[in-house]
Amino acid sequence: MKNTERRLRWGWLVFAVILIGASPTWLMWITSAAQQDGGGSEPAFTPRSPPTLSVLPPSALYVIGNLELFARAQPVKADPVSSAPDLKRVFDEYKDSGDPRQRRAAARAFQTCVPAFVSSHGTPPSTMHLTESLAPNHRAEREAAYRLLFERCEKLVALELPLLTATLQALRTDPRAQAPGLLAQQAAMVGYPQRVEQLVKEALTTTDPAAVASLAGLTARIAVMREGKVADAALLAKARAVDEALPLVACDLGLDCGERSLWSLQLCAIEGLCEGDVPARLLERSARTGVKNEAVQTERLRLVHVLQSGRVAGTIDLLPEQ
Repeated sequence: MKNTERRLRWGWLVFAVILIGASPTWLMWITSAAQQDGGGSEPAFTPRSPPTLSVLPPSALYVIGNLELFARAQPVKADPVSSAPDLKRVFDEYKDSGDPRQRRAAARAFQTCVPAFVSSHGTPPSTMHLTESLAPNHRAEREAAYRLLFERCEKLVALELPLLTATLQALRTDPRAQAPGLLAQQAAMVGYPQRVEQLVKEALTTTDPAAVASLAGLTARIAVMREGKVADAALLAKARAVDEALPLVACDLGLDCGERSLWSLQLCAIEGLCEGDVPARLLERSARTGVKNEAVQTERLRLVHVLQSGRVAGTIDLLPEQ
C-alpha cells in the first residue's frame, strides 16, 4: 500500500513543478512528508505582517532573448487560480492568452487536476486512489482537503482522457506555460548562468506572484554555481533561507495564501500540513527541515523591500555577495 500511495502521489509532483518551479527542495519536502505520519509542532516564529507593497513603477520594455518583460504590466488579477471554485473555467479563459502570466495560470489550473485525479485504471475520476492508503495522522483533514480540491477539478477531469493526456503533454512542452523558476532550474543544471539571470529578472519584474514562488529552490543552485561544486556552508545556509522565504514573498505579493486557498488545501492533502494559513504551514515545514524561521523572515522582508524599490532585480538580489 505504501508503494501504491507513493506512485499516486508522484502525479502531484507535476503540480509542484509548475507552482514551485520544480525545485529539488520542494520535491524533497513532498517526498519526505509522504513518508511520514504527519504531525508537527507549531511554528517557532510567528509570521509578522509584511510592509504594504506599493505598485512597481512603470519602466521600459525589457527584451531578453524571446522574453518580453513589461514593468508596466497590463491589469491582471494577481492570482486568478487559488480561490477559483471551477478550475476548468480558469483554464478555458486563459489557455490561449498571449499574456504569459495568464497562460501560466491556465497551466497551474490544469496541472492541479491532471494527472492527480485521473485514475490510471480507467475508472471515473475521484479521490479514492489518493486517499485509500493515507497514514492515520491527519487522515480526516487530508481526506477533506482532497475532496475540496476535487470539487474544483471535477468539471476539468470529466473531459475525455485522450484530450486530457494531449493537453498535459502540450503544456509540458510549451515554454510559455512554464514557470520561470522551472526554466531557470533547467538552465542552472546545464550550467547556463546567463539564462538563469534572465529568468530571475523575468520572475521578479512581472506582477505574477506565482512566478516569484516558482524560484524557490533555485537560490541554493545559484550558490553552487557561484562557488563551485562545494559552496561555503554559510552561503548555503543563507540560500536555503531565501528559498524558504520566496513562497512567503509570493503571498505578500497577492498569491492567495488563506486557510481555504488552493495552496493551503494542497499542503494539507499532500504533506499533512493542515493548521493555519499558508505562511504558517510553510514555516512549520521550514522548522522541520532545520531552517530557522527567524532567518526565513529576515530574507522575506529583505526581498519585499527589494521588490518595493521598483528597480530591476536579479540573482544578486536573491543571494547578495558576502
